[in-house]
Amino acid sequence: MVSVIVPCFNASETIVCTLNSIINQTYDNIEIIIIDDGSYDNTEELIKSFICEAKHNIKYYYQDNKGVSAARNWGISKCGGDYITFLDADDAYDVHYIKSLVDALGDDKHDFAFCKYSFVKKQDVDLKHHKSDNEIGLLNKYEMLEKYVHKRKTMFSFACGIFKKSIIEENNIVFPVDIKYGEDSVFLCKYLFHCRDGVWINKNLYKYHLRQKSAMKLESFDKIQNIYAYEMIKEYWQNDTNFDHNIGEYMVARAIWSIAKEFSGNRVFFERLISEYDLSSAMKLLRKQGDEITIRISSIIYEYSPYLFRNLIRIALKF
Repeated sequence: MVSVIVPCFNASETIVCTLNSIINQTYDNIEIIIIDDGSYDNTEELIKSFICEAKHNIKYYYQDNKGVSAARNWGISKCGGDYITFLDADDAYDVHYIKSLVDALGDDKHDFAFCKYSFVKKQDVDLKHHKSDNEIGLLNKYEMLEKYVHKRKTMFSFACGIFKKSIIEENNIVFPVDIKYGEDSVFLCKYLFHCRDGVWINKNLYKYHLRQKSAMKLESFDKIQNIYAYEMIKEYWQNDTNFDHNIGEYMVARAIWSIAKEFSGNRVFFERLISEYDLSSAMKLLRKQGDEITIRISSIIYEYSPYLFRNLIRIALKF
């Protein structure tokens, strides 16, 4: 059985579409664990109505608002499935998402299976399957981490994978509740550390909704927690003698660049970031190792002038 954990908070606009994408899966042996993280709109009413009409294996739990990490952790504790996957309350699965991932695991032979994602607007959501490249590859844990580190190129995120409950429980892997950003990266990378191998499915089977009010869009200095998250990952992996520790350095540098880009429209945040982190060293590393031409060029510009970097990025983001 596959347990699908759906954390939600004031998700009345999207929750029904999200849940429909689960019950319309071509894989039948599914339970849905919904953790309502203190919603005060009509999310609960919509969910309970959906449960009555759907007649599927759906469990609903309500908690006072504690954040998405606490919600996901509670969801894991309530799971009865052999495998676990996650779906945010404003996203959706392709109809073949779960079956493709379960089939890729090969009767429990592999520890992880993951696919690509695509961005869609709410009005463009289509739960039908879209054909794409059928390439499937077997990777070791280091190769999987490498793909995740370069996720902008591979379109691979935490939400695109299926996890074994046994590995999560045996290694006490949980979402850190003390950070609001990057917690999913910490969970995924800790899980990969304990994997033997995994299967990469080169298909866009997870649909991220683009919404202006989503947590990813809100500007807050707390976004520097993404840097903390990658520092935590780097520390967790450092005792593995086979791990290329240059990857750890790259992860942190890439997170710093990303936050600098996010703060380009806010001079106060940008200057505070410069005062608290070594952006110059990060940019030097990315100038040599950046996986996108935009990153390499902008890193060179930063070394010439941080404020030219900020202004050019700010202008570019407007378009």
